[in-house]
Amino acid sequence: MYREELTLDEGIMPSEVLRQQEIIFYHSPMTEKLAWDFASKYNRPTLYDTFYLAVAKEIESEFWTADKTLVNSLNNEIPWVRYVFDY
Repeated sequence: MYREELTLDEGIMPSEVLRQQEIIFYHSPMTEKLAWDFASKYNRPTLYDTFYLAVAKEIESEFWTADKTLVNSLNNEIPWVRYVFDY
């Protein structure tokens, strides 16, 4: 759709299947603030990755990623962020 890889009709079926799954959505009042704080502090161009960081921080979990650019941008300042290819 956005990338013109799927038509709107082709995108509807996977979307419907996803909605039928028992997925737990996590959100708290602090999620957006933390995401914004991470984006600002680490000069991230979007909030996409920083929302994942915010949730990991809130639930006190490690954050594993294959995004080396993201890892590098954090300057080893967040000890619970893990780069999958280091292990």
